[in-house]
Amino acid sequence: MTAEKRIRALIKAARSGKKQAPVSRTMRVFNVLDDIEEALGLGISQSLIAEQLDMTVRQFSQALYRARRRKREAPPQNSPQPPQSPTPADADSPFGSGGNLGGLTPFSSNSEEN
Repeated sequence: MTAEKRIRALIKAARSGKKQAPVSRTMRVFNVLDDIEEALGLGISQSLIAEQLDMTVRQFSQALYRARRRKREAPPQNSPQPPQSPTPADADSPFGSGGNLGGLTPFSSNSEEN
């Protein structure tokens, strides 16, 4: 399915759901931002996309700016969990549990003495 058809399908689905609370222009753009970015990348003009979303070009440009900013500021979806703080036993050692740093221990040398 082409990006244009996906945008139209998403718009049609969004329009049929107007029984719910109204959605801001920014959120309408944000909800289909990946498809909009793809369409823009394929050379589809902002004015054509704005027309499909029943917005003026100015309204669309402002909503696109805000949606991009929101996406940039949002935390990643699958971000790894932050590392846990050391346990009290590990807190005494600057090298963590066991004093092992990837196979190295404090004051050890990787070279053999002659």
